[in-house]
Amino acid sequence: MPSGLVRAGAMWGAAALALVLAGQISAHGAPSPDQSTSWLGTILRTDPDSFRGKIYLQLFDKLLLGVIIAAAFVAYDRYKDADAKRFQKEMAQLNNRMEQERAAGQQALERTRILGELIPLLRDKNADALARAYILHSAVRIDSIDPDTAVELASSLFVGELTQDQFVRVMAVVIPEGIPAIARQGVRLSGVWRQEQQSAFSPGTTFDPVSGVEHIPVDMPQDQRKTLAEGRAWRQVLFEALPKLDDAHYAPLEDTKTLPKYLYGLFVLLSPGDSFQASDLSRRNCRAMSLIGNLDRVLFSGTDANAVKQVSRELNLGHLNLDNIRLALVIVSILQEYGPPSGPIAEPLARILTEQNVGKDQLAEVQSAHFWMQFEAGELLTKMDNISSAEPVLIDFVSRFGRDVRNTDIKDEKELDALSSRWESGKLLRLAVECLGKIGTYQAGYALDDLTSAGEIWPAFPFLKEDIERARKLK
Repeated sequence: MPSGLVRAGAMWGAAALALVLAGQISAHGAPSPDQSTSWLGTILRTDPDSFRGKIYLQLFDKLLLGVIIAAAFVAYDRYKDADAKRFQKEMAQLNNRMEQERAAGQQALERTRILGELIPLLRDKNADALARAYILHSAVRIDSIDPDTAVELASSLFVGELTQDQFVRVMAVVIPEGIPAIARQGVRLSGVWRQEQQSAFSPGTTFDPVSGVEHIPVDMPQDQRKTLAEGRAWRQVLFEALPKLDDAHYAPLEDTKTLPKYLYGLFVLLSPGDSFQASDLSRRNCRAMSLIGNLDRVLFSGTDANAVKQVSRELNLGHLNLDNIRLALVIVSILQEYGPPSGPIAEPLARILTEQNVGKDQLAEVQSAHFWMQFEAGELLTKMDNISSAEPVLIDFVSRFGRDVRNTDIKDEKELDALSSRWESGKLLRLAVECLGKIGTYQAGYALDDLTSAGEIWPAFPFLKEDIERARKLK
């Protein structure tokens, strides 16, 4: 219908133009080229109030109206065609998406059916362990079982029934997507071991330097042997995966948002048994693996300047961000559990202890995590030997407190309460005081004496006076 109207409008305009030309030809005969160029001028010079002028106006009015109508319907036709094409494209995309979802649903049903058939085979203790392991391997390859589930099944079904080499070949299929699940196994094994042994779990420490083989002591209780064997099996899977992790960027082990979730479990399993393994691990391209290696280098030797530098960089990413705080907390907890270390790493730990409090405008979760991070760093410092590198930072901290006391009217209860609030009732200050007492230099002693003479602030800072006196006796 609109196309018919377009044609009608065009015919109307053409007819009007023909009438104009006919009037010109009848009045003047066949136009010469010179005359043709003067028609428009003649029309424009015609008196609009004359009969001919009115005819011209009527004809041009109809002609213009016809052109406008034609243009409008042409534009409408184009819009309608474009809209139809867009609708057809969207319908095609919708059909394609529905087809993909239908196919995914069918695949999910098929995987469920296969899984229902596989689980009894995997749990059949009478079947060969290696055969069951390769059934699991194949199920992961065809996406019938996801890597996380495969790790859980392997841990509960046959990890103790295969040789280490067999287990590594079977479970290589879960790398890298199964690494988070392996890290969770590390956390679980560490908890079991600590409960049984009351010590840190380190599956790589019992090592025969002559044969190059790790041996489990014969007199070890069966439950502990099982825990240690499983830890070593997962450890070897991770070591075999290192080249793949070097070549491929696996985000959960690179991103600060996810790294704290997996770092402890991976460290538990990968913690090298000697400094050579630690050095090799620290040179890996994967951020998590490199950090684990550098942490071990710091624990092996407090004077390893490059390792201290790398760990310090991870410790001090900026502590207004909750993810950075969580990473620092995990690093400190590892150094506490597997250390304590000594030497230059004390300086970045002291900087964490003495950081300014985060502002009250920060989320309560950030404020709480930040204080806990500072406290844990201070606790670690008090357990370390050779923390002299932290001395300038700690002296500056207690001097800052002394200046704040002298600028406060301590006789004014409100001002004293505000001072106590700013300094968390001296909880972090007490840790700094204990560390200065351990350092025992003249400068440390002078800082403690200056703190004592700052003013009678002790009611607002419980036990601080006793801590200062105890630290001064250590000089």
